[in-house]
Amino acid sequence: MIKQIIILFFLISYSTINSQNTTSNLTKEERLKEVEIIRSTFVNLHPGTYRYNSPTEIENYFKKLKQKISKDINKEQYFILLSELTTFIKCGHTYLNPYNQTEETVNNYFSKSFIPFLYEVIDNKFIITHNLSENKTFKAGDEILSINGIKVEKIIHTLLNVSRTDGNNGVNKKIDNLNIVPTNIITTNYSLFDIYFPLYFPKNFNTKKYDFVIKTFEHKNIKTTLKSLSKNERQDIYLSNFGAIPMNEKNWEFKFINEETAYLRLGDFAIWKWKDDYKKYLDSIFINLHNSSAKNLIVDIRGNEGGDDDARTEVLSYLINKPFGCENPMRRLYKFLSVSDSLLPYLKTWDKEFKKPKNASDYIKTSDDYYEKIDASQSDCILTYPKANVFDGEIFLLINSSNSSSTFIMSDIFQQTHTGKLIGETTGGTKKGINGGQFFFLNLPYSKLEIDIPLIWQTYVKPRPDKGIKPDYEVKSNQKDIYNGIDTQLKFILNKIEK
Repeated sequence: MIKQIIILFFLISYSTINSQNTTSNLTKEERLKEVEIIRSTFVNLHPGTYRYNSPTEIENYFKKLKQKISKDINKEQYFILLSELTTFIKCGHTYLNPYNQTEETVNNYFSKSFIPFLYEVIDNKFIITHNLSENKTFKAGDEILSINGIKVEKIIHTLLNVSRTDGNNGVNKKIDNLNIVPTNIITTNYSLFDIYFPLYFPKNFNTKKYDFVIKTFEHKNIKTTLKSLSKNERQDIYLSNFGAIPMNEKNWEFKFINEETAYLRLGDFAIWKWKDDYKKYLDSIFINLHNSSAKNLIVDIRGNEGGDDDARTEVLSYLINKPFGCENPMRRLYKFLSVSDSLLPYLKTWDKEFKKPKNASDYIKTSDDYYEKIDASQSDCILTYPKANVFDGEIFLLINSSNSSSTFIMSDIFQQTHTGKLIGETTGGTKKGINGGQFFFLNLPYSKLEIDIPLIWQTYVKPRPDKGIKPDYEVKSNQKDIYNGIDTQLKFILNKIEK
């Protein structure tokens, strides 16, 4: 939802930061000061600190954390401990954002060696989807059993400690975060595995090679040693072997599967990167559909975490044949009216108004200790009306656990308006509400690490459960279909249409 703002902020602000030598470990006193800054920020500013943890649980966590950082630890261990702390809050928008770290942090904390495989986690197994190694024996559908002697079960269990999600709904989302997919290997992007596997298991940091045990789809275990890849090598090999990675405009794809069924893939809502007008592009798609004989439309948002909310609403206006947007009126709640002077030096943002004190007379304090604007309507919503070329056939929305921000809301509205059938896996996100809207970027004074801090709890007038959006038909990916090059969920829909 806010990636364009984050990247813009990174380009404008972080290039001017005077970095210190993050290669040297901090003193115990410096670490303790930083953790106290984080504690004060979470307790006084973050709207989700006490939503899934009691004040006692939060204080106990910080107490134990301070004990850990008082010991002789290195900077990598400190990075991990802070990452585990942000995960404990159970907020999908609170984390050490790799896109907001200084260049020196990236150089010093992130390994420059990468495994030569892309994979998907299925049934707690690493199932290869793309082989980028020099050994062409291994195919999509084969299973990685261990990496440098570390069993995959242990890797998954460990990395889940730093895998972010919203609330208690997000087991599938946490697992999904561990995947390495094509968009992750674009040289300007990051994956959780790439960052944290070498930090938790240091012998893999900048390693020249990896020892794998791989179980082929035919159940043959093979031990092999493969050279590691750099970011550029990994991307170049992928492009050479598998073709271009869809980005920007090309991340949206429209085609007719046959005369009666069309397919629209929306890879993300990062439309600020487009050179073309996405609204004109959408309109051309639905004019084409209107003039066709298509009776079915498959809209695929799997892997799309979110992006621009306006793009989401624009898409829905071509799918929903009635006014929408007020199915579940929302509230915008703050934890604070003003920021203490002690924290201001460490907080950056793209809008200076976020730092200014709010007029107390404009807000009321709620029973659950939040601040809400007095004139905020209890039906705070804006109706959106369908487009002239709204699709009037049967619609299938393909979803999975990646859908945790703007696409979570899209899935929710689609379901609430009874627009069509949802196919796939339960989304990430939570009906209890997501933190976002406005952000502070907390810059720690000694380590120079950054943590994203959302400022608004975007929740609902009528309380809703801590659950994601459940599909009408749950269809999970499986190893056999990956081996055979079959899209499990798409195949399910096409079979359903034929029947």
